[in-house]
Amino acid sequence: MSGRGKAADEPSSHSLETAARKRSRSLAALGYTKPQTYEELRAVLSSGTVHFPKRLRQVAIFLWQHPSEVALGTIAQVADQAGVQPSTLVRFAQIFGYSGFSDFQLLFKDRMKGSWPDAQGSPDKAGEPNADLHFLNGMVGACQASLGRIGNNFDIAAFETMVGHLAAAELIYVIGS
Repeated sequence: MSGRGKAADEPSSHSLETAARKRSRSLAALGYTKPQTYEELRAVLSSGTVHFPKRLRQVAIFLWQHPSEVALGTIAQVADQAGVQPSTLVRFAQIFGYSGFSDFQLLFKDRMKGSWPDAQGSPDKAGEPNADLHFLNGMVGACQASLGRIGNNFDIAAFETMVGHLAAAELIYVIGS
């Protein structure tokens, strides 16, 4: 026997070194703690002390510029919009100490929930059996509250002027995020 059976069962020293190097790339190894909020994540990204390879830098820029899309999209949608593979999003999340993209995405969802007008006054429904329905109801409620505030400071003269400009325009560009 050539002894190949034993070598195949045991990890080589090279593979152990590679695994150790990958673990040391996590931000925890650099002295950072796992971000618990979107603001903490932004603070780490803006600190200038974290340097990512090209694709991970691309993810960081996308997350910074499009937090709502990250909160509401699936991993496939976010990856497509960011121009990377879904596995790159998982790697990025793991660098920050999360088990995967879904856990990491909660930072963005929590940020979005916190920005809803009635978020502070609503009871906590974390134990609700259908959390997705609760999330949708929260979004609808936020839209309704925003629409309800339109009449508070509505300038009808400015609105009519704007309508006149739009009606006279040959071409209108609609840009949004």
